[in-house]
Amino acid sequence: MNIVTTFANQGEFLKAKALLERGRTPFRVLSPEPGYATIGTPAIARISGDLAELFPYINSVRSDGFFNKNGPTFSFMDRYRMITVNASRIAMAKVDDIVDVWRVLEDLRLMFNECRLNRSSIEPS
Repeated sequence: MNIVTTFANQGEFLKAKALLERGRTPFRVLSPEPGYATIGTPAIARISGDLAELFPYINSVRSDGFFNKNGPTFSFMDRYRMITVNASRIAMAKVDDIVDVWRVLEDLRLMFNECRLNRSSIEPS
């Protein structure tokens, strides 16, 4: 799994960098701009299975999303970040930290499981 994130100021970047180093989490700095450094480390999550069959149903349930049937992908905004789900991968922009990634993935798991359980009562779009 890869996470790419940006920081509002250099202090936040240095704190996150120290946490990653302390935990021996591999990362690399993509942009050394002071205050706007981007690090990449474990917002792309690979998933087992194929979620594409649920995209038309999720599209009916979420009014803030966009289903691209040619992708197939489903994209939506989660607060200040964009999330794009394709059949076997989830890409997240602007994740705060690894706990944030887990929260987003858990929210997605619940959303897709609920949709799968209720799809007989949902009109796909």
